[in-house]
Amino acid sequence: MKNLENYGVQALNSKELKETEGGLVFLTCVAIGMCVLLIAAPILALAAGDDRGRLGQPY
Repeated sequence: MKNLENYGVQALNSKELKETEGGLVFLTCVAIGMCVLLIAAPILALAAGDDRGRLGQPY
């Protein structure tokens, strides 16, 4: 394995590592939340009796 220090790669300290992992967890939660909203919104709208926009029909 090549020595990565020759390429300017540095190891993360413990604080940087926690911040990086925390950011990934946050972005993952945001992505999951967006998917849930995209799936649930049309279902809830149909359950409420709002069928506008079904099958590509304009509002």
